[in-house]
Parts: sequence; C-alpha cells; structure tokens
Amino acid sequence: MHMMQVFRDLSFPDMPMEIYERDYKDLFQKYQMEISFLITPMTSDERIRQADRLSSAFLYIVSQSSITGKQGGISEEQLAYFNRIKSMNLKSPSLIGFGIHDKTTREIANQNSNGAIVGSAFIRILEGSEDLSSDISKFVSSL
Repeated sequence: MHMMQVFRDLSFPDMPMEIYERDYKDLFQKYQMEISFLITPMTSDERIRQADRLSSAFLYIVSQSSITGKQGGISEEQLAYFNRIKSMNLKSPSLIGFGIHDKTTREIANQNSNGAIVGSAFIRILEGSEDLSSDISKFVSSL
C-alpha cells in the first residue's frame, strides 16, 4: 500500500490558511484528505468566509476565547457569536467545540450548529476510568 493511501478520507483540524493554500491544498485534494479550519469569537467575517471557502470537512467553531476544558455554561455573548455565524449562511457544516461537557452544553451546540465536539470532558472520563466500557457508555448516555 502506498503510504499516502493511509491518509485517504481523513480530516485534519486546522493549519494557517495561507500555508494550506500555498503548500498543501493540492496535496490534500490529490489524496482526498479533508481539512477543517477553526474560527473563534475574535475571527473577522472576512476570515470566517475564507475558512468556509477552504474547509472541505466542516468549520470548527471554537465557542470561547479560552482553553479547552473550561467548565460552565454558555453565555449570552457566545449565543450572539453563534447567531452571527448562522446568519452568514456559510456552505460548510459547522460544529461547536470547547466548553461542551454535558447534556446542556451539547444541546445548545446542536441548536446553534450541525453538532458538538466533546474533547476534554471525554479525556477526563478516560483518565479516571477503572472500567472504560462502562464509563464511556455512561458518559455518552449522559450527553
């Protein structure tokens, strides 16, 4: 098997868009690899439209200007940001991540995008687990 066949149908999260366009876009297309660009509350409308144009998988909507794993609810500012993205009528599906850790935050993400990304909360379950199968099942059911 050719080494690049291993990368077929994979999706890669983020890289600088300028570097992607200049150095990697043709390679990604040649080997049918997908890329998802991250956008944040600080991303300009122009950059969001560029990310939408270049993304081949989905837009990763970073829900807040903080690190992943932050606990808490969804603020009014975040809801305004999600509505701003929705009102742009972008072509790419969007998923919300960062701060999605329970049923409530997952439901809000689903209401404001095409889905949710749960990262740190899932890793915490794995790290503290003595019975992975049971703990993963319980965690997924709780979402």
